[in-house]
Amino acid sequence: MEEDPLSSDWEPLKKDFRAGNIGMYLGDSTVVPQFTSDILKESDIGIFPFPFDNDENGKRYVTRLIDAGIGISKNSKNLESAKLFFEFMMNEKYSDFSQKCGLIPAKDGIEVNYDYYNEFKKFPVTFLDGRPRTQKTMEMINKSQIQFTARAQEVLSGISIETVLQSMNKSWKKAHEN
Repeated sequence: MEEDPLSSDWEPLKKDFRAGNIGMYLGDSTVVPQFTSDILKESDIGIFPFPFDNDENGKRYVTRLIDAGIGISKNSKNLESAKLFFEFMMNEKYSDFSQKCGLIPAKDGIEVNYDYYNEFKKFPVTFLDGRPRTQKTMEMINKSQIQFTARAQEVLSGISIETVLQSMNKSWKKAHEN
């Protein structure tokens, strides 16, 4: 555990990971390029689905989310150029962008070639593509008043995960009943 688990400075974590002081990191595929160095090669890092077995029938699901989005202002002075850039990035350069950033592509038919991703593909998983939250989901989150980041900080500060989950479930149930 880091000295300050609530810190947003993760440079010490990357240094410790490269040095072999940390054996595992729970995150996403985009951290791999940031963890590599002259000391630690990409081929030395592996990723796997987590949780590994999350269905009573043995099916494994992995959420595939959008890491970043591109927005175009309707008031842009260069609207046509912005649209052309968007099309260029999402079609012609998406594969290059994904490869350089360490992304598992969210677009079907796009392949990237990383040692860790090629190993990951050997696991029998079904991708679940992230979807924007619906209005109803947002209403439920607002009614429940669950602040997900605050709950994560509670766990990091030593409150048991069971206690935090019970509290969240109670809030969600109450919101659902109303």
